[in-house]
Amino acid sequence: MKTYGLIFLTVTFLFGCAPGITRTGYDKSQIANYEINDCKVAIKLYFKTNSDDHIILGKIASYEQGLSVACNEWDILNIFVKEACALKADIINIDEAKYPDFWSTCYRAKAEFIKVKDPAIGKTIVSDKNYSYEEIVKRVARYDKEIQERLQRGIDAGIKGGILGGMMSSPK
Repeated sequence: MKTYGLIFLTVTFLFGCAPGITRTGYDKSQIANYEINDCKVAIKLYFKTNSDDHIILGKIASYEQGLSVACNEWDILNIFVKEACALKADIINIDEAKYPDFWSTCYRAKAEFIKVKDPAIGKTIVSDKNYSYEEIVKRVARYDKEIQERLQRGIDAGIKGGILGGMMSSPK
């Protein structure tokens, strides 16, 4: 039993529990102690930008690091919003999103932080309906339920396989 505990601690130490984040065009020191107060940033999917009207302040991507927790869509978008606000972006442009699946229990996404050159226009931009609080909560609940069911099926299969294997290998 001690061996399994040691393996678990080693894996946790090596891979960490937090989702992985990569940043391009800025670094973590720019957002380290930023507190979100009255920041409003719109979340868009596949927003079309042009250099005449928009400035790309940076890019961000989330990924799973093996044993990740706190990596559902809500958690990742909160990281994105905090960093967008620290950079004073008007839009988080999600250009790739992967929901939990057979291989990963995490939401993975790539996005750009965009500043609108005209502040009056920047204040009028709103999030896509798909990124409303209610829609995100629904998706997180659905994927969390699917993950729990998948884990339970795996545990059940492991127990049944262990019992069957034990019965077959016991002397007669």
